[in-house]
Amino acid sequence: MRRPGVESRLSDGGDWVESGPTQTLGLESGASLEPDFVPISPNRSVIGKAAMERAHISMTAPPADLTVRVCYNDPALPETCENATSDILDRCPRRVGQPSRFPPRSAPLPPFPMRKPAIIFDFGNVVAFFDYQRAFDRIGRDLKREGSDLLTEARLGGFDDLLRRFERGRITADEFSIASCRILGASMPPREFAEAWAEIFWLNEAIIPTIRGLQGAGYRLVLGSNTNVLHADWFRREFLPILSSFDHLVLSYEVGHVKPSIEFYLACAEAAGAMPADCIFIDDLPENVDGARAAGLSGLLYERPESLVGDLRALGVDFSLSHE
Repeated sequence: MRRPGVESRLSDGGDWVESGPTQTLGLESGASLEPDFVPISPNRSVIGKAAMERAHISMTAPPADLTVRVCYNDPALPETCENATSDILDRCPRRVGQPSRFPPRSAPLPPFPMRKPAIIFDFGNVVAFFDYQRAFDRIGRDLKREGSDLLTEARLGGFDDLLRRFERGRITADEFSIASCRILGASMPPREFAEAWAEIFWLNEAIIPTIRGLQGAGYRLVLGSNTNVLHADWFRREFLPILSSFDHLVLSYEVGHVKPSIEFYLACAEAAGAMPADCIFIDDLPENVDGARAAGLSGLLYERPESLVGDLRALGVDFSLSHE
């Protein structure tokens, strides 16, 4: 056992960490272990990256030869434990080592052998498609201007930054609408802008059998989306039948964080009632998949429904498509 405060380095050249007494938790068969290096979950590969937020530890599953030290600041913890149970995990580490490499996106992920993972879906371009141009075309008709010109003008005027603040819940719907009209030089009522802004989605019909099948097989489903109150109010109403398949909706403007921040993924895992290592995050953007992996979730890049089904089954997710 090391003394609290001793500095030590990861075997692959990762960042320095400040260590306290270290714990050796249960390893799955075949995983390598070096002295004072530990996994968090007994049924997953050793951790590639760990982070702690509000007494939650997040993990990534890299190749089995990459391990990470978790340094606890509680000398009362036992030196060896058979299982990484939640009561142990809730003891906050002082600092956690960060490895210098992650598995390539194409690397196969290990299956979930014991309990069913929680499955988290992105919304935009996964559950439903969207196009901002639809909103600006409608606004352009009211202003007798080309929608494509309006979209370009909006982005040059700082609209993207405004939208990021809106999706983090930093400003209200009225503030967003008024500021957007100001950027566009439009003298339209905020309510009219809000209505045009909301109607940009159409359902991805091809993914419905996958969602229904997972629901029927008893998997916990969570929707995790970077979005805003205007969009969420609209799609909650219009897509109620499919959204009712999800146990929880985690929306960026409500939790105050957006992908690919670690806090967003931890909020998704918390909503699912699962440790990050027991979650699968599905997104159409590579940077968001990478963010999920950095937060300790398994990440799948969504390209089309057929490949998603194969990717899920490769992780041991057992379900049949449902066309009901």
